[in-house]
Amino acid sequence: MSLDSIVKEYDRIKKRKRQSRQTADSALADIERALTRCKNETSATGAVPLDAIQDAIKKIDSSATSIKKANKEVTSALNKCGKSIDKIFEANISKVGTGGTFQGGESLCKEITDHFLRQGRWSIGETFMKESEIDINADRMTAFQEIHTILHAIEQRDLQPALRWATRNSEKLASVGSRLEFLLHRLVFVTHVVNGERLLAVQYAKDHFALFAGTEMNEIQRLLGSIVYIKRLSSSKYAYYKSHSLWKDAADLCAAESARFMGLPKHSPMSICVNAGCVAAPKLLKVMSVLSASKKDELMASSQEMPVEIDLGNDHLYHSVFCCPVSREAASTSNPPMRLPCGHVICHDSIRRIAKGVRRRFKCPYCPMESTLNDVQKLRF
Repeated sequence: MSLDSIVKEYDRIKKRKRQSRQTADSALADIERALTRCKNETSATGAVPLDAIQDAIKKIDSSATSIKKANKEVTSALNKCGKSIDKIFEANISKVGTGGTFQGGESLCKEITDHFLRQGRWSIGETFMKESEIDINADRMTAFQEIHTILHAIEQRDLQPALRWATRNSEKLASVGSRLEFLLHRLVFVTHVVNGERLLAVQYAKDHFALFAGTEMNEIQRLLGSIVYIKRLSSSKYAYYKSHSLWKDAADLCAAESARFMGLPKHSPMSICVNAGCVAAPKLLKVMSVLSASKKDELMASSQEMPVEIDLGNDHLYHSVFCCPVSREAASTSNPPMRLPCGHVICHDSIRRIAKGVRRRFKCPYCPMESTLNDVQKLRF
């Protein structure tokens, strides 16, 4: 989908609006000068200056006409932009749906509520809960509020709320191999270095880095090395420690770990669905536009899969896809990957074609080891 025409029309709107503003300013200045002339002549002569009044009336009329014309050009540009939007975007996207009734309304309402709460939209979330008649545990609501407070504090360069939360959940973080607690302490240390506080940085390292020496020694050594360049950090190989990305990474990891402990996915399912839909809908609409009505109904009613393969980009890659080295086909629920006793993996359909029978022994396509269908194991990614 190309948005060049919309961008072009939008630029035209900005240009027309700027010209309209200039025309209005110029016209008002002319009117002001004409009225000032009338006032001055009246004060000087004590009589009504008919010529000046007539000139002012003409200025007002011509100014009104020029302003009206300029506004008309702005309105015309707005209309053309609207037509360009209508031409590119499909107003009715229901044609890409299956037409069936969604099952699981309560689950959907809970996901929507979680989405609002994750965004810190407490008022909207509470109103939605009330109108959809669902309940959220008080502890869960408190957890949402706490993590939102932590993320807001990180935006303000305040790490203390995040450090308190990480210290309280230190054992949980260690059990899942999370680096969050160390990264937060690293940020505090880096802040001292960036501010030129050498003694505070050294003391902070002594107080907090020993706990992470077993797993983060290489990074600790790099951090201590940055102290040597504390007065010229920007021109050294440690300039990375001044990057805003360190704070963003810490905030993202904090949000992800808190979601994990609450039993939530890393990203909001509602955001994922909307983003994926925005990518998929234009392509599905294009497919539907070239299909006949009967073909559309048959396609949408008989299949739970997309009519075409749609690449949603790297941001929406969640599961590994196994491609059979024999058939070159992607594995599926009906054709899962199977592990042979030798360790090689091929898809189920390929094994059946090679084996030609349940009890018959067959040779692995990649090594001399023989096996039967009873010896293979189904793999799950």
